[in-house]
Amino acid sequence: CAWAGNTIWRLFAFMASLSLFHFLEFWVTATYNVPVVRASSFLLFTNGKEYNIAHSLAMLEILVSNWVFPSYQQRYVNCYTIVIGLFMVIVGQACRTLAMATAGTNFNHTPQRVRQDGHELVTSGIYACSRHPSYFAFFWWAVGTQLLVGNKICLVAFFVFLWHFFNKRIQGKSLSCAKISHVSR
Repeated sequence: CAWAGNTIWRLFAFMASLSLFHFLEFWVTATYNVPVVRASSFLLFTNGKEYNIAHSLAMLEILVSNWVFPSYQQRYVNCYTIVIGLFMVIVGQACRTLAMATAGTNFNHTPQRVRQDGHELVTSGIYACSRHPSYFAFFWWAVGTQLLVGNKICLVAFFVFLWHFFNKRIQGKSLSCAKISHVSR
């Protein structure tokens, strides 16, 4: 794995991962959830400022460590960490795409607080294995991108902040689902 020591490929690998993610968000929405497809389905500017800041900082860590601290970027990065990171990105992306496709018109990029007409709880396919497969997938995809490119600071930050974000979102969904089912009884 002689190329692992060369660091310039990491920026392009990260940008390729992001590009594929955003393309697939749009493509899967356009294919399986036609009623809600919009240009915003690419999620380029609609994922919130924190999302954009996180990915900008990841690219900044790649660039600064490449130009200013090249030995820092190479430390603790080897073929194994790169392959594990790539595996996490691939599995995360596949699970995210599968979750969106399986849910079809029941998938929405914005958490719904009120049950919409025609919305059904999906419990088949990947949803039979996980209640929140798209959250699981995005978490491991994002952490995997940082492991793949050798970002140490963003690896830890992505792990901590995404864990907190999804934990909070899942608890919020559980509470709102409980409220919805209580009201509908």
